[in-house]
Amino acid sequence: RLAGPAAAGDYALAAVLVGFLVPLAEAGLSQAVVQAREVRTEQLAALVWVNFGVGLGVFLLVLLGGPVLAHWYARPELAGLLTLMGVSLLITPFGVVQGAWLVRTMRFDIVARIEIFSWIGSSLAVVALAGQGWGPWAMAVGFLLRNGLATGACLWVSQLDLRLHRERDAAIGIGDDGSA
Repeated sequence: RLAGPAAAGDYALAAVLVGFLVPLAEAGLSQAVVQAREVRTEQLAALVWVNFGVGLGVFLLVLLGGPVLAHWYARPELAGLLTLMGVSLLITPFGVVQGAWLVRTMRFDIVARIEIFSWIGSSLAVVALAGQGWGPWAMAVGFLLRNGLATGACLWVSQLDLRLHRERDAAIGIGDDGSA
């Protein structure tokens, strides 16, 4: 009700397109992390940058195709909404691999907490911005914020895990290279 039907339609057009492109940009790399027999740290780091490269390519397509779609649908705001929501294609690659690692290591409780945290945070922002008259931009910011919060939380948890494992290994006398 706070955004109106035209604003909801503009957001829906952008959300369908970006919602389709986000899994495409992930290119199945998170599933590869979950299902691989063996995963080394170097592989995980490389996958983050491969995922970012694919996300960048898809974002550039959104950036170039946004004005064309806006003209096609005669909805000028659509190009900006696509660009704003498309920024998530540049952010999420940095959390996708860490999220997949959490799934691989069966840390489903943490995955669920990250999802709940990101949805609550973004929903509160959407309501506040819509109340201020932001229209479809409120929902687009919420989309970007949800992905940003989830990515940030995955990065934070993975850094915390890494630090705890190093402290544990140091306490029992295992070096960074795995030697005792």
